[in-house]
Amino acid sequence: MAVRFGFIKSLLCRVELKLISMTKGKYVYIIADINRTKFEAAISEQILVESWKCKAGLHPTAKSFGSKTEIVYYEYLTDSLEAINLVAELKSKPQEQLVDYIKHANPNLKDIYYDVWVTG
Repeated sequence: MAVRFGFIKSLLCRVELKLISMTKGKYVYIIADINRTKFEAAISEQILVESWKCKAGLHPTAKSFGSKTEIVYYEYLTDSLEAINLVAELKSKPQEQLVDYIKHANPNLKDIYYDVWVTG
């Protein structure tokens, strides 16, 4: 019986941690290859880590893009579900519409690595 109780307690702790992480805000960000021909939306709780991965060429998307990646857009949303829905919406957009979305905040599609480290 003690083993089952320990398992259930462990499971409840994991569920509680998951619920806590779902109530935290999330960063929605868009990365681009260095030629600005490929874009992808993603979500994270730690924008600084993601920006460093991009700069170091270690972001998982860098392999599929075939080059280093750079963050060209990010925003913080306090509602995790809203952030998840936004990423899904951005991923469903054609590249041209994604570029237009980015250009509202970053008209030149510049790498905002240093902006992330100052304000993120």
